[in-house]
Amino acid sequence: MATDNALTQTLLIVIAAIVFLPVLMMAVAMPIMGLWGGGHMWNGTGVSWMWALLSIVPLLLILGVGYLLYRGVRGSETNRPDPALEALRAAYARGDLTDEEFETRRERLTRE
Repeated sequence: MATDNALTQTLLIVIAAIVFLPVLMMAVAMPIMGLWGGGHMWNGTGVSWMWALLSIVPLLLILGVGYLLYRGVRGSETNRPDPALEALRAAYARGDLTDEEFETRRERLTRE
């Protein structure tokens, strides 16, 4: 099971890098390319809103991909069952514990 989680995390990181790097390059290159211009968008009143658009949209894309990557990697770590509870369940299944002992220990473990 640990191998599956490691493989999933590795795949998520590779996919995020494939998506993230081109978006990062666009975020850096688009405002610089605007300086080459002389076209109608870069003269006069259009400059301020175009710079904002060219800066904010890639930034939002980068933040979105980063958040999804964080949730994907972090989510696989938080969904793991508690090893103490698993050992308790295994002991109960083997018959080493009575019903009362199992319930008492389970309550102690889940309180903490």
